[in-house]
Amino acid sequence: MNIEYKLYPYPVLNYFSDDYINSVFTSNLKLDKLGNGIIFELTANTDDEGLKELIGKGLAEYVFHIECSSTSYRNIVKSATGTETVTIPESKLNNRVNVCFFIVAKKEIENYSNVNFNPDYEGISFTIEKANILAIAKQYNVEIEKEKDNLAQVPSIFLIIKRESDRKDGIEIEMLQDKLQISLSKKDYEHYALLSKGNYQALLHSSIIFPALIYVFENLKKSDLEIYEDFNWFKTIKKVLNNIDIELDKESLERELSYNLAQKIINFPVSRSLQVMTSLETEEEEIE
Repeated sequence: MNIEYKLYPYPVLNYFSDDYINSVFTSNLKLDKLGNGIIFELTANTDDEGLKELIGKGLAEYVFHIECSSTSYRNIVKSATGTETVTIPESKLNNRVNVCFFIVAKKEIENYSNVNFNPDYEGISFTIEKANILAIAKQYNVEIEKEKDNLAQVPSIFLIIKRESDRKDGIEIEMLQDKLQISLSKKDYEHYALLSKGNYQALLHSSIIFPALIYVFENLKKSDLEIYEDFNWFKTIKKVLNNIDIELDKESLERELSYNLAQKIINFPVSRSLQVMTSLETEEEEIE
C-alpha cells in the first residue's frame, strides 16, 4: 500500500492537506533483527484532543499497515495505545516494505466535528462510517536486505519477451542462454507488462515462472547437465537448491518431482497467488 494524496468527503488529519490546523499525527518506525525475524517497533501519536477522545471511547484506533509487494505479504496491526512491536519472519519480506500509519473509525460516528477543523468546515459535522480513515501519518518505505539472497534471485534468471510472430499461443522457453528466455504472444505480453507494474508478482510467478521451471527441471532430467552448467541461470538454481540442502545433480533430479523443486525455489507460488487474490478481494475491508 502506498499513501495516495486523495481528497476525502470529510476532514482527515494528515501531512499533505490543511483539513486540520493546530494538530498533528506523527509516526515512527524502528527496525531490528532477531534470529530469522525482523522486529518492527511501530509508534504513532497525535496531539489532537478530539481524535484522542474517540480512541479513548473505543470509537477509533491506531492501525499500522505493513506490506511487501515482492512477497505479497500484508499485515494489519491494530492498537489502542499507538505503540506496538511486531516480529515478522525474514522469509516473508524482501526488498521494499511499505509501512503506513492511520487512525481509523472502529464504529460509525455520527455528527463528528473537531475544534481543529480548518475554518472552512466551521459549523459542519460529518457522519464517519466504520473503517473510514480519520488520520494519516508519514509512510515509511524500508529496504530489507538479506544476508542470503536465495529465493529472490530466481525470477531474475528469466527474460520475458514478446514474440514477433503471433501464430502461436502459450509460452515458449529457450534454455541455451545465460537467462531462461520465455516468449509470449503479443497479447499475452501486453497483459504481462501491465501486471508487472503492480503488486501481482505472486500471480505472475504462479502463472509464468512456475510452469517454466517445471519445464526446465523436466528437461534437465533428460539431458546432460554439462550442457547447461556454464549458464548463469543454472548456477543460480544450483545455489538456491544448495541453500535448502538439495544438490543439482542427476540423483536429486530423479528423486525429486519437478513441480516440487520448482515450488520450493520460488517459495510456493500457488499459495502466494491465492493469498494475493484473497487480499485483493477483501482489501477494502482489511482495516475494519
